[in-house]
Amino acid sequence: MFLLQALVNCPETFGAIAKVILTKLCNVTSNEIHFICDTYPMGSIKDIERACRAKGEVFDLKVTAADQRTRKDFSKLLQSSVFKTSFIEFLAEQWKRDTYAVILGNRTVIMGLEKVCYCFRVDNNGSIIRYHIEGLDCNHEEADTRLALHLAYVAKHAHLPYVVIRCNNTDVLVILHYYQGQETPRQTCGWMRVLMAITLYVM
Repeated sequence: MFLLQALVNCPETFGAIAKVILTKLCNVTSNEIHFICDTYPMGSIKDIERACRAKGEVFDLKVTAADQRTRKDFSKLLQSSVFKTSFIEFLAEQWKRDTYAVILGNRTVIMGLEKVCYCFRVDNNGSIIRYHIEGLDCNHEEADTRLALHLAYVAKHAHLPYVVIRCNNTDVLVILHYYQGQETPRQTCGWMRVLMAITLYVM
């Protein structure tokens, strides 16, 4: 959720937040962007850890509409697994609207969420199409490990020497060291801000 946590002057509605996030995702020189999200299943072994991280009251708000107003203390919402799941699903539905075509432009956004993966791109008529990428379906709870599947996909289909990974989690660096030299491109960590053909965001 580092993209959300890094938001400054968070917009008042969830539709506006969706626009800001997609704009940030596409604000790179990459033609293909992978947006990889954590999942929050009930009864997870991580429930205790998440409960310890939460400070005070947790707001289980569900996002249902673009004009729905958020809370002033947006960081409190990010402590709720219910909210984060709902918001990620909202993004997947919102970004398939044609109003986002001008932001997406000629880029492709691949979004891994829950157990599925979607691809968003603009067709020749200027409309956004969203389709399912079955080969990137995954039951991993953590985006940190789901990332490896996306790297393998890039290695197989894109044949690029570099991939930029942007996140704020050192676990990802350790995982990438394990996979380095295997069937993945040469990895470059996102905080080095090297601009190449594909960018992966771990959320």
